[in-house]
Parts: sequence; C-alpha cells; structure tokens
Amino acid sequence: MPFRSNELFSYFYQLEDPVDITPRDKRQGLLKSVMQSPDALRNTMLIAGLHYGWKAGRLQIFESTLLFHKIETMRLVNWLLVQSEPTAYYLCIRHIATLCLTECAFGNVLVAETHLNGLMRYMDFHKPPDSPYADDESVEEELANRYVILTYNFIYGFKSRLRDILHEDDRVPPDTKPDPKRPDPETVQELMHSWHKDEFRGLDIRLKAMKMVPYFFNQLPPDTKLWDIDEYVA
Repeated sequence: MPFRSNELFSYFYQLEDPVDITPRDKRQGLLKSVMQSPDALRNTMLIAGLHYGWKAGRLQIFESTLLFHKIETMRLVNWLLVQSEPTAYYLCIRHIATLCLTECAFGNVLVAETHLNGLMRYMDFHKPPDSPYADDESVEEELANRYVILTYNFIYGFKSRLRDILHEDDRVPPDTKPDPKRPDPETVQELMHSWHKDEFRGLDIRLKAMKMVPYFFNQLPPDTKLWDIDEYVA
C-alpha cells in the first residue's frame, strides 16, 4: 500500500485495551478478513486515520496517507455512481458514509454535509421510500443502512453541539468567532481537541467505539440476523 498505509494499518491492528468493547483477538480477526476486500480495506484505512488523528490530536505523519485514501475513495464513488449492479449500490453507500464521517470528525462540517446530502439523494433515487419493496432488505442493505443512520446522527449531533459552543464558549474570543453555519475546520479541530481533554473519558469512549466501525464493512452470511438497534444511552 502507498505512503505510510502499512504503518497506519499496523497501528490500528495493534491497538490494545484491557477493557475494550470487543476482545482484541476477535477484532484482529475482523481486520484480517477486511484485508481480503479492497473496498472494506479502503474504508478501514480512513477510520484508522481518524482514530490516530483523534488520539494524537493531529494526523502528523499520516496526513498524506489519509489524503491519498480519501482521493481514491472519491474516485471509486464517482465510478460506482454510474454502475447498475446491486452490490455497487451498497459499496457506494458505505464509501460515501465513511467520507461523511471522516470529514466531519476532522472539522470539515460543510464538506461532510455536502457528501451526506448527495448520499441521501442517491439512496432516494435507487431505493425510494414509497417503493413496494422498501421493507424487503438484504443483510448487506440493512447493515449499510445502519451505518448511514450512525453517520447521519453523528454529523447532525456534532453540528448541533458545535453551534452551541461557537455561540457560548468563552474559549473562543468574540471577535474571532466564525459563523456557526460556516465553521472554519481549524477552529473546529481545536474545539474538538479541547472537548476531548475536558470530558471525563469522552475521548476514550469514542476511540473504543471507533474500533468497532469496520464491522460495518465486513461481509456477513446472507442468513445473518441483526439485532434491533438499542437506542438507550448509558
């Protein structure tokens, strides 16, 4: 893989936490299977870069690596948009959702919203809500839809909090506060980093959850039964 991709993947693979959500060997088994699929691996590389960036505070040595994978993902999305196979639809959804998640998490809220709006139009065109087959979902489609729900809620939950912070946070001088509708990515990243430091275990919980995201990219047997989403927040 180009640039520092191998090093970044190794970082993500070797992550260890004695009280993690999923046992380390099970998560590493997932990542080994992810390596067999170029599409799953590409999405995982973006999440790995996001994990490193949040944990370290900056991308540093992996900045060019993440940029490369973002560009390659956008190229692939442009190709998938004109394909007619059902598998192309699910792949396209996952790739766009990962771009949304990554851009928002690095402070590029407007870019994330642009990707998300395009994703909603794409899904409405291929799977209209009033379609007679709207409830007839395959496992792959349901998993992709759950990933979109996660991404959608992350972006708009983040945007809502950011808007409140930009209006009220004393750490941002009044004369330098950006328009909440057009937040500057650098300012957003600085605020995000301060949130991570100030919140008790806030960053730790987010990093644990981020390691679970590649489960959305894994190929599941067609007879897999997915549990209902638990909306309870502990």
